[in-house]
Amino acid sequence: MAIDAKAMKVSLAGLAAGAGFAVLAQFGFLPVSGTNAITSAAGGGYEGADAKGGFLSKLMGAVRIAPPPLDYSQFKHGELLKALKDGDLETLNKDESLTLIYLSGFHAEISSPNVLYYASNRDILTVIDPSLTTALDTKIFTSTALNERATQVGMESFLGMLRGVAQTRQAGGSVSDEVSAFKRGMIDTPTKMPVEQWKLEGQKDARVLASKFETNRAEFEQIYGGISKYLAQ
Repeated sequence: MAIDAKAMKVSLAGLAAGAGFAVLAQFGFLPVSGTNAITSAAGGGYEGADAKGGFLSKLMGAVRIAPPPLDYSQFKHGELLKALKDGDLETLNKDESLTLIYLSGFHAEISSPNVLYYASNRDILTVIDPSLTTALDTKIFTSTALNERATQVGMESFLGMLRGVAQTRQAGGSVSDEVSAFKRGMIDTPTKMPVEQWKLEGQKDARVLASKFETNRAEFEQIYGGISKYLAQ
């Protein structure tokens, strides 16, 4: 008996399609009625099933691969961005001074025109709220923790300069030597408050996050929305 290779190929394709959609229905991806319609149409193979109102074409068009979740290890301070997303005030308030400095750098960068160099989708501009800059500045200027820390750092720097003068004087140095010691104290005394460093790291993280806007928009909006919630506490 002669075997029609084309007919066999179509039948096998139909069986495969029917079995595949039966599995989808079993796990809740398709209604049973829809599966029956497909399997009955599958007798004619893929072409037959697709002919039923183009169901397969519509199904394949509806399939979207979900983007991977945001990898927070790629940021300088991913723990702060994740805390903004999750509303984790404990982490954000662990060092309020540095968090505010970081956010000032972060928002200055992400709300500037430079953001379009990193974000491929201009819709990012519809998410950015320029008024947050004023809110951040107000929070910084009224932050008790930040003001106390700045005062402490200033006192430590000043005392460091005085110590340099006293040591020079005890060693019998001249007035010129004392002036030099005073200037060295201004340079050598550690501030223990890396303001510029944290601002720069905030700017760098803003660029990385902006580059992820297209693929991780939902998380981007959650993180950005977390800034206003944090400032409102």
